[in-house]
Amino acid sequence: MAAVPWLSYVPVPGLQAVAVYLAPNDPLTRYHAWQGGVLVAMLYAFLVLVGFLARAGDAPAYLATLGLLSGFGSLAGLAGLAYGAASAARGRYGRVRPAWDVLAAWKR
Repeated sequence: MAAVPWLSYVPVPGLQAVAVYLAPNDPLTRYHAWQGGVLVAMLYAFLVLVGFLARAGDAPAYLATLGLLSGFGSLAGLAGLAYGAASAARGRYGRVRPAWDVLAAWKR
């Protein structure tokens, strides 16, 4: 199934396992499932961390800075998800840098 790997970049935790279940022997799907899963997990972890930091303070400038940080982080994460989904839909092994770096360090 050529249309399955892009599902890994939809920001729903666990959807990567569905993509692998639909095409278990496709190396492209496995590649994008790993990369998409790490990218989605990193995006959720970043947003949860910023949310906890926002609960720690109540100064308006502090909250505005964290709001700006979460906005830019969300934009960067969604751009990475869009790039990964586009490369998966085209059948290419595109590397999304933060997720690829985590995977490369983990596999050593």
